[in-house]
Amino acid sequence: MADASSMNGSARIFGLVLGVALIAVGSTGLAFVWESESDFTLGWSESELDSTSVALANGASETLSITVADARVSSIMIHIPQCDDTFVAQVQNPATISWTLERVMGTEVVEVGNGQSNCAAIPSDGWIIPIHGVPDFGVIKALDETKAADAAWNSISDDNFTGDYRLSVDVTRPASPAQTLPVGQPTLAANIEFVVMAWDLTVSKPEVILR
Repeated sequence: MADASSMNGSARIFGLVLGVALIAVGSTGLAFVWESESDFTLGWSESELDSTSVALANGASETLSITVADARVSSIMIHIPQCDDTFVAQVQNPATISWTLERVMGTEVVEVGNGQSNCAAIPSDGWIIPIHGVPDFGVIKALDETKAADAAWNSISDDNFTGDYRLSVDVTRPASPAQTLPVGQPTLAANIEFVVMAWDLTVSKPEVILR
């Protein structure tokens, strides 16, 4: 039969082992809580990715191209902020500016949009061609802000955005009827801007209000 001193020693060892075990469990529990996912709020906004422009005149035929390597394109904007045509109404015909927008991916060419206008009828805001609307999620679960951003971007396939965006522009003027007035040939002076817009992402963690 063990004496009291040996029993007390065993108890102390058992208590020490138990204490270490509880500390280990407690530490594991704290680590688990720290690694748990949280809700992160996603904010989406548009900004200009790239742009180019060219001057237009009678009979112009121009091609503009912008290459998108890895951004998520939201829309394409086509502006003609300056357009002056010297034709004489009822005697001469106005010039027509026609454009076609395509996306080129290797050997595949897809038309994205097209339009035409004379100087007087150009929309005040130009033409906006949607490529990809606002991503349809605003909250995501993740371990931290970086992982939340990665998950958000990965949910949007790069294949839907990358490639060469090509804008072809032509200026034509229908033949005028026989002129009886001494007027010169009309001229056109215009500038067309080609802008690629892309999605930007901000990630934030909602504030926790304790009551």
